[in-house]
Amino acid sequence: MAKALQDFHLPPEVALGPNPAFYRAGQNQLLASLFVGEAQAKGSAPDDFFKVTKVVNGVKSIESAYGYGGYYAYGTAPNTSSSDPD
Repeated sequence: MAKALQDFHLPPEVALGPNPAFYRAGQNQLLASLFVGEAQAKGSAPDDFFKVTKVVNGVKSIESAYGYGGYYAYGTAPNTSSSDPD
């Protein structure tokens, strides 16, 4: 199933975001828009509990987190743990 979904782009009515959503080939990871914001006790509607302050393109978030386009083969991502002696 994962192999079949590689590079599969979700249609806009399913992606429900301003940026394309797709499964990244090689990592089988869904890249979609990230909604950054904060919880709120009361919004403009009864089910409005989250205030979006920024929408981040999922591809851009991976690039900034890992650099070099955000692509690492399984098991080769850098260890960013502060407890690691290396």
